[in-house]
Amino acid sequence: MVQPNNRVFPVAWISREQYDRFKGQFMKLGDKTKTDITFNFEEQYFDIKGRTAQGTEQVAELIVKELTPVLYQAIDEESLRGTFPNLDQASALLKEGVDSSYTHEGPGSVSADSDESEVSDGSDYYSDDSLDYMRGPKKVGKGKGKQGKEEKSAVMKKKKNEFHEVFTFAKNVKDPEDILFGPPYDTMSSADYVYIVMQETDTECTPDNRTIQIFGPDAASVKSAAEKFRFLQSSYKRIRRHPTPVPCLHLSVDSEEYGLYFCDLDSYADQSYVALPQGFKRPAYVLIPSFKDKKTDKYMRPQGLLDSSQVLSSASAPRQQRSAPTYEELDERFSRASESPYMSPSTSWQSGQFTERTNAPPGQALLWGEQQYTVKHSPPPAPNRGRGRGRGSRQQPPDKPRWGTPPMSAGTAEDFPALGGGSQAAGRGRGSSQRGGGRGGNNNNQRGRRVMRLTSQKSSRGSPSPPKSMLMMAREYNMHNMKEALSEGLEAARQFRGEVTLTAKLGKVLWRNLPTSTEKTKVWGFMDIKDICMKEHKVKPEFNNVTITREDLLHTTLDSIGNNCGHAFYRSAFFEVHVEGRAKMNEHFKPGVLYIDASGAKCFKVHLHQHVLAEIDWVSLDKKFDFQMNLTVKEMGRAEVSPFKPFMRRVVLRPSDQRRDTNDLSFQEISNGNLLRVVKILHKQVQKFRLSETVAIQVTRTEIVPRELDTPGRDPKYSAKPGKGPFSYDIEVLYAPYEKLFKENLSKPIFQDTKWTVDDVFGHNNRLFSPYIANILSTINHLDTQLSS
Repeated sequence: MVQPNNRVFPVAWISREQYDRFKGQFMKLGDKTKTDITFNFEEQYFDIKGRTAQGTEQVAELIVKELTPVLYQAIDEESLRGTFPNLDQASALLKEGVDSSYTHEGPGSVSADSDESEVSDGSDYYSDDSLDYMRGPKKVGKGKGKQGKEEKSAVMKKKKNEFHEVFTFAKNVKDPEDILFGPPYDTMSSADYVYIVMQETDTECTPDNRTIQIFGPDAASVKSAAEKFRFLQSSYKRIRRHPTPVPCLHLSVDSEEYGLYFCDLDSYADQSYVALPQGFKRPAYVLIPSFKDKKTDKYMRPQGLLDSSQVLSSASAPRQQRSAPTYEELDERFSRASESPYMSPSTSWQSGQFTERTNAPPGQALLWGEQQYTVKHSPPPAPNRGRGRGRGSRQQPPDKPRWGTPPMSAGTAEDFPALGGGSQAAGRGRGSSQRGGGRGGNNNNQRGRRVMRLTSQKSSRGSPSPPKSMLMMAREYNMHNMKEALSEGLEAARQFRGEVTLTAKLGKVLWRNLPTSTEKTKVWGFMDIKDICMKEHKVKPEFNNVTITREDLLHTTLDSIGNNCGHAFYRSAFFEVHVEGRAKMNEHFKPGVLYIDASGAKCFKVHLHQHVLAEIDWVSLDKKFDFQMNLTVKEMGRAEVSPFKPFMRRVVLRPSDQRRDTNDLSFQEISNGNLLRVVKILHKQVQKFRLSETVAIQVTRTEIVPRELDTPGRDPKYSAKPGKGPFSYDIEVLYAPYEKLFKENLSKPIFQDTKWTVDDVFGHNNRLFSPYIANILSTINHLDTQLSS
């Protein structure tokens, strides 16, 4: 960002004598408009700098309308005199200057004794470029840079009865101009937030590099302007923050404890129902559940694996072992881990911080519980069972407890000193000696430490609290993670002005970046997916973003939705044109999406930027479909501003030869793609079915339409004909209360939060959010039943 400035290049040539006649008026005009007006005699232009662009433009307009007509009176009819310096005077001065240069220093140089100011003051002819070759080299003064800074700061200097504050942009903001300019606002094609802040706070705000100089008549207005810029910066940073995907794992029926297995997509039993987008790359994995065999208490082969897949080997052992050899094996492994050179000497066996290569012997699967140390009560060991080993010895002393048993240590008199009936002073003396004495050896006035003996008591087993089922635990865990992720995104959405949506799309959650060091037969715990796989092993969920690509599945799905919801209450067809455009040639290209009605060449909506604030990947472990819930914000544009307006003038719809229910799109790029170029074109057909009063199911057919060259030449014409490109179907679940709630963001004030809050989105005790999730799961269950039958 640079200081606002303007330059005026007059046709008339201005000498120093002529400029001195108007210098006083320029100083008064500069004080009135809070600008700095100077004149460059070498390049012949007025340089105007000020606090605001409006001030510099006002001065430039006055110079053009009031001063230049007076200067143009000295120009003759042939425009020979008045547009250049007096040549007679210039010749005399030039001869004098050349003679002096030969006399003192030789040709083409200036005497070292001569001062730069003296040479320039008496040499008006130096302002003519045609005589520059006769000049000697300029001497640059050492204080010129400092003087320039002083001149620059003179405009920013606080006047009397003014208040001043500086707003500094954060270091992690790459380009402050991205914050100061936004989507169209009122009559602006691009919102100038500096101008808007000035109008609302009655202040003068000047961008200066990475700061904004704020001047105002009182402290309140200056503070208000700074708060508005701080609001813009906060909203900009929060909206562009990349969200962390939040996994939610769900099994539709209540069951006993189960593990989770990463199944290769090629070995997945329902892989024919997984729609793969274009450019899909393998390997990819699907999470499927693995249950335990009640007889052996070991994990069984998951039902989601194909018969030809590798049979899952024996999985982790249960937490409470029942066979004697398991205790010995477990103790031996932890003893080996404690003596392993990979362990840090400061790591205690009680902390459970072990790596995989120290937990399990080579070639053996990890036992349940070896990833983290857990202490729980267990029955006394049976005869001939191995005892727990010490950390530094391989012997088996009988007094050491086995692993998994709480330490048994009897309290001694030294550990728990008896509270005798001695005098109070004696008690204080003992406590002082245990603390190491007071300062100066005087312990008589220090208070003694009080010690209490706590006797172990058996817990009452009369009414034990019933353990939570896996289904209830998963519900609470998923709800907590969803609310935590959405709350942060909703707070950012409250600051956003534009379109806000919270929708769920059906598809399949795939997993990537599975480390090669992890065993293929590894069975993970329920909470290990987020805490270990994603955070430590950097495994990433990836939503396929497509629901159906097969026509036969579509017919079954539409029949199922129609039987459950009835006929569609809404139908539409439109082209979604993705472009890159700019209003001027010196600007950067910016993305945009134009929505053009397929029945008439009318653009009914423009999106500029799209940002995802929260992403929730819901995995239905026993169903064919998962869903992804996204909280998305989109900046709204206008079709009547450049470069979209000239593009829409060149858009034509004509009857299609391939299909009767749609039209072909014909268009031209602006300036042969230098101002607007088309990236891709999508043709969408939308149907909406009403599931309930507040929930609707939207089915969208999306086709990537290839463009064809119709008329070559300087301004070629292209056409997009639906029916020739690849297509897919998306199923989304919409929620009417949220659509109504987020409408406020379309017209809210720029520098204020919305009236709706995060609590309004979830409702009291999740009464508004829970029915939405329940309807999504109900739709998934219904489709799964129809496809399985």
